[in-house]
Amino acid sequence: MNKNILITIITLLLLVILVMAVSSDDKEMAPAEVPQTHEAEDDHSSDINHYLEDASITNSNDTISADLNSMGLMPLDNESGAVGYGLITTEGTDAILVSATHAGLLDSEIQKDASDAVWHNHLVKLGEVSVCGDEPGVIDITFESPGESKMKERGLIMVDLPKSFTGTHSLNQETISFAPGNDVQSVVQFHLEPKSDDDGNLAAVCVTKIEEIPFEVM
Repeated sequence: MNKNILITIITLLLLVILVMAVSSDDKEMAPAEVPQTHEAEDDHSSDINHYLEDASITNSNDTISADLNSMGLMPLDNESGAVGYGLITTEGTDAILVSATHAGLLDSEIQKDASDAVWHNHLVKLGEVSVCGDEPGVIDITFESPGESKMKERGLIMVDLPKSFTGTHSLNQETISFAPGNDVQSVVQFHLEPKSDDDGNLAAVCVTKIEEIPFEVM
């Protein structure tokens, strides 16, 4: 092989190796890409807002389900106090399907203790209670949690709510029965206000700030 051609080939090979080495160094020096994320916040309490925007109801032969959409993140540790949602059927206030959260009172089989603010269901009868004034008060309430409450980031889903139910009264342990049916007439949100007697014992639970929420039946 001609000596000049051989020198040319060797020179070209050296140039290729040099270019590859420089390219490799550039890659190693380039910063790695970082996925874009929202800046972390230490306190999310300002994002919590349990008030509802709307709801959708689904009926079956034996149960009701309700998909409730809140305006903000759901309170999980009593951040909003004692609050809840209710489905009122043609039975009116005699048999309301309720999901609620509160601390300070053990009234559900779902709660670990009185300080447990886990969301849980009740069937409830409301009526006139003297210490509640113009607001309705709880007359009957199940210790059992009919159906299930499934949390969403913004709202919750009440599923498998029964058309009829027999259980135990949460406050006096008597047997009570409800038959709400599945014809939902209104969806409401509310606050709960416990009242104590002179000895500090629970005398009543008043239901306040009741607001109707727009809903559709699917």
